[in-house]
Amino acid sequence: MARELGDRNPDVFEVFGPTLRAPERLLYPEPEYTDAIVLAAFRHLREIRHSHITLVDGAFDVPHDNHEWYLRHVRLLGARAFLHSHNYPITAETLAVAVAQPALSLVVTVDADYKVAAKKGGVETKGGVPRPIYPWETRANRVAGYSFDSTIGLLPVIDLVTVEGDPVHQETCLESSLILAEFLARHGLLDTLVVFDEQPAVVQEARDRGLNPVLIADGIDPYVLNPQTGDNWKTSTIIKRIREGAEVPHPITSPLDRRP
Repeated sequence: MARELGDRNPDVFEVFGPTLRAPERLLYPEPEYTDAIVLAAFRHLREIRHSHITLVDGAFDVPHDNHEWYLRHVRLLGARAFLHSHNYPITAETLAVAVAQPALSLVVTVDADYKVAAKKGGVETKGGVPRPIYPWETRANRVAGYSFDSTIGLLPVIDLVTVEGDPVHQETCLESSLILAEFLARHGLLDTLVVFDEQPAVVQEARDRGLNPVLIADGIDPYVLNPQTGDNWKTSTIIKRIREGAEVPHPITSPLDRRP
């Protein structure tokens, strides 16, 4: 006889709550209150957690491992800047401690759907299909869920996720990631801005705004390779493979592939 589990099975939302992430970790305010809400959220990081605040942006549209490694890299750069600002030695050991500290906060601005569509939709080098593939909330939830195993247990890679580039946020601090960075810097709430230097114009705009960004080079060696292709993970390549039904050298992988 089946074991009794109660009068009814609790709904999954009753047990886990109605959202994939704690609502305070995703910031997408109404336009008329945007600047005030953003300011309050970042002041909380600064004043309650005494955080060194690092900011980075990205689309993060089609998930792959190097998105998460990239954001770990950004957190590491924030930790390096934090140690440098306090005249602490920078070693693998001190960095491992620093990345796990509550005094280090990484904030990600995910590109709004409108921004992704304008930059990448129908562009052949970006997959040649309408973009985004995933809507902003799905992308933000995924990024907010990234974690890493630290010396004190499992911790989130990202402390706060917001969304920039939506027309509803024109003339607010979320009009673009660089406008947000400048807004935060003006209020003393930004310590490190990290920019992927794929687009030189963005790097130059950041410098023109007096932001002195830390750059991650477009041509760096990939963190990990796609085991099906042996090449770097790229969203555009994934999309093209689905669109064209292209074959890959190793379509079926196995845990045994990792044997030395």
